Amino acid sequence: MPETQTLYSVERWQLRHSIASATGDLLLVTPDSGSTTTIVDANLPEADDFYNYWSLITYAGTHIDIIRAITDWVNSTHTLTVAAVTGAYDTTDLSEL
Repeated sequence: MPETQTLYSVERWQLRHSIASATGDLLLVTPDSGSTTTIVDANLPEADDFYNYWSLITYAGTHIDIIRAITDWVNSTHTLTVAAVTGAYDTTDLSEL
């Protein structure tokens, strides 16, 4: 019987997550809802404006490979505000900060 070779493929986002996790710097965004300019994620804990000017990188979902700067973070509503995208952010738009 011929030998078979198993190849493992690692996506770039998986490598980023692995490195960031190892250094304690991994922060993922899983939207509860959104619009063309906002993402709501109740799991983000920080005070108002903490995430302002951070980069939001969408690695899966409707807006895959879209990078936006966060212009506002409101803790009371758990809302990140970003520059407009085509179509509303939804629960498939997994992102990292």
